[in-house]
Amino acid sequence: MLKQLKKKFPLIECIVVEPGIEHIARYKELVDEQKDALKGVTFDWRQETIQEFCKANADASKKFHFVSAIHSCYFIARKDLDFYLKAIYGWTKGKILIMIGPGNEGFCVCTVRGDTRLVN
Repeated sequence: MLKQLKKKFPLIECIVVEPGIEHIARYKELVDEQKDALKGVTFDWRQETIQEFCKANADASKKFHFVSAIHSCYFIARKDLDFYLKAIYGWTKGKILIMIGPGNEGFCVCTVRGDTRLVN
């Protein structure tokens, strides 16, 4: 995804929020393997859940172009999804598209300009 965005945007600020150190380590390995293609992308690595990140960054003063929370989003309860999607949107400098598929219950969540739509 980042390589595709780099074709249009030369500088990208990315935050990676993942609870598992092994996921962050693998993500860093993939970034390192693609370092030439990802020149101009800066990363802020956070080993925490979305819930923990939201508590620590409630003011959303720092904005990012790209938020990666693949494994963090997996643990969001469906009843809390709107709250956390709005929080994630608050950290962005633009539009977002989020796809989540927990267990057997696949669904896609699209957030565009703060309007959240849940599509089964």
